[in-house]
Amino acid sequence: MTLGERGALLCHGPATPFLAPAEPASPGDTCGAGDSFAARATQVLAEGGPLTSAVDEGVREASDFVGAGAATGVAARFAESKPPNPGPARGEDAWAAVDRTRRSGGTVVATGGCFDLLHAGHVNLFHQARRLGDCLVVCVNSDASVRRRKGPERPVTPAADRVRVLRALADVDAAVVFDDDTPGPLLERLRPDVWVKGADYAGTPLPEAEVVRSYGGEVVLLPFLEGRSTTRLLSTTKGIGS
Repeated sequence: MTLGERGALLCHGPATPFLAPAEPASPGDTCGAGDSFAARATQVLAEGGPLTSAVDEGVREASDFVGAGAATGVAARFAESKPPNPGPARGEDAWAAVDRTRRSGGTVVATGGCFDLLHAGHVNLFHQARRLGDCLVVCVNSDASVRRRKGPERPVTPAADRVRVLRALADVDAAVVFDDDTPGPLLERLRPDVWVKGADYAGTPLPEAEVVRSYGGEVVLLPFLEGRSTTRLLSTTKGIGS
C-alpha cells in the first residue's frame, strides 16, 4: 500500500507489517512516481531480492523522482508536513518524555535492543523511527540481560555508557534500561503508540508484539542497513592491539 509522501506499507500474510518511509523531498510533480516505484520494485524482485527490499528501493526511487530538480530544500518540506521537532530535553527520563508527549497529544514511538557498539545501522533506525512520532524512547537491555542473550563476554560497553551515548543522539528523546529477557514487561508500563524493530526481524516472531497490540499499539518493521552489526564489528576488530 503506497502512502504518498509517507512511503509505503507492506502487509504480507500474518507477518509484522513492514514500513518503508520516504525521505522528505522538495515539492515536485508526482505524476510518474507510482511508475518509478513499480519499476524499481519489479527490478529488485527480478534480481532475486526479498519483498521488503523491493518496497524499500521502490520508495527511494519514487522519492528521488519527485524531488529531482526541485528548488525547495528538504528541511522546508519536512517543516511543512510536521510540527517543529523541539528535540529531546537533555537529562529527561523516559517516563517524563512520554508524559510530556501525551499531554501535548503527540505520538510515542519506542524501539529496543542491546546497542552494545553503536553503529550506522542503529543511527539509521533511530532516525526513521523518530519521524513516525513526536518522541522516541529507546529500551536498552541491562548488562545481565545482554549476557544472557549474547554470552559471558558481552556486553563490551556497560549499560550506563550505552545509555549516555544514546541520549546524546538528536533523534533519541530518552533511554531506559530493562533487566528482563524481552522488553515486554517494560512496554506494559511504557505503552508506546508504535513499537519499532529493524527489518532483519521480518518473519521472526517478536515476543513483545502481543503486549504492544494488547493495548492498541502498532508494531512496525523499518529498513536496516545491510552489513552493519555489533557482531560483525567485534569480529573485524578482534585481535587489534593484542
